[in-house]
Amino acid sequence: MNQDKGLLKDDHLTIVCEIRALTYEFSVIESWPFRLLESESEVTQDMEHTLAKDVKRMFDSGQSSDVTLVANDGVEFPAHATLLASRSPVFAAMFKTDMKEKLERRVNIEDLNSQAVRSLLDFVYTDAVPDSSVIVTEQLLHAAHKYDMPRLKTLCEEAMAASLKTENAAELMSTAHLYNAAQLLSEAKRFLVRHAREVVKTRGWEILLTRCPQLTGEIVVELADLVCQLTSSE
Repeated sequence: MNQDKGLLKDDHLTIVCEIRALTYEFSVIESWPFRLLESESEVTQDMEHTLAKDVKRMFDSGQSSDVTLVANDGVEFPAHATLLASRSPVFAAMFKTDMKEKLERRVNIEDLNSQAVRSLLDFVYTDAVPDSSVIVTEQLLHAAHKYDMPRLKTLCEEAMAASLKTENAAELMSTAHLYNAAQLLSEAKRFLVRHAREVVKTRGWEILLTRCPQLTGEIVVELADLVCQLTSSE
């Protein structure tokens, strides 16, 4: 109640507080009507989003894991059934019903190698695909189709479309048809029409003719349309 501090005036007591908070937004008041302390007020901030890192750390450590995924080369990956179920309706059904996987707490993935399973789990836990997964993109596309993960499927299609070249265009077109990957199919078809003379000389084209004759028919139609456009413009 020191009168020199000017806090008790006209029988009114004014209380001044210094507040420190963790916040994403703050404003600084430059002038105060009075100041009790000589030091400046401080605001502590932490702007980094750490959820993905924290969840990924949980996967890497295997902490509290309750299910094991086994790749076709025998490598085992501890995982978390709840998270798998939240990311894939196929996994959700697997762990909800009295299937073998729920009872044994093991999922044998006989059509994916360990690198592909690792990349699949990286996506499950972080919603992203590491750059090293490009070499197993086709297996990941298969996994995305099998486990009904639309975002993973889109990421795979984008990566595969970016890798289109003469040597693999027909093969990627066949793959896109197999997994109903509309975006990749469209890009591969466009590339093939533009580079038909080179692509038809590849082994992939021979395979496409055998496996997906309807696709080659579509290519012929598009080539015919292109020829018509070119001749009509002349």
